[in-house]
Amino acid sequence: MNRYQHGNELKNSLIATSMSYVDFYKPDYFLLENVRGMMNYRLGGRRSAEGKHVGGMEMGVVKFILRCLTAMG
Repeated sequence: MNRYQHGNELKNSLIATSMSYVDFYKPDYFLLENVRGMMNYRLGGRRSAEGKHVGGMEMGVVKFILRCLTAMG
């Protein structure tokens, strides 16, 4: 999960990297683990001092994945 506030953190690109592998190899199936917090993570948001996500798109990671897969066909 993308939990890092800084855009240049390597771990921020893991979802995009996995989608690029799917796009390149075009498998019939792939497995994506539903890690804790993925459904309610706000893409583009940041963490407040209390550790909660602030701003961003609601369910942003899930929407990003679905939009990528839809665009790939």
